[in-house]
Amino acid sequence: MKRASRTIKKTVKDGKIIKRTADGKIAKGSAPLNPSGKKKGTLNKFTTLKQVFLDAFERLGGVDRLVEWAEGDPANEKVFYTLLARMLPREVSVSESEEVKPGNMRGLKDSELDDLLKRHLSHI
Repeated sequence: MKRASRTIKKTVKDGKIIKRTADGKIAKGSAPLNPSGKKKGTLNKFTTLKQVFLDAFERLGGVDRLVEWAEGDPANEKVFYTLLARMLPREVSVSESEEVKPGNMRGLKDSELDDLLKRHLSHI
């Protein structure tokens, strides 16, 4: 069970009391440091940009169009896999006790790599 942090430090900023916990975090009920900051629930710029790209992807034909483009030229297929590799995390957990890292994937067969990729992509 988590214990509530005890307030240990109080500072005054612009006439407002800012209480901090033992680990340095701002305590609940304390005056906000930036009251004119982003409102709760507001999307950040990256989230908005990502959604714009997803919308454009669908309008351009989605998965079918992407596959058609990649199959149309070996150079496009290479670009596709380069982009895919950049989007995947560097470490993938495949079981509770085993982690797959680039260094220990060298000995895997193509079919084993395909299975790992499919399992990982099913969680995204």
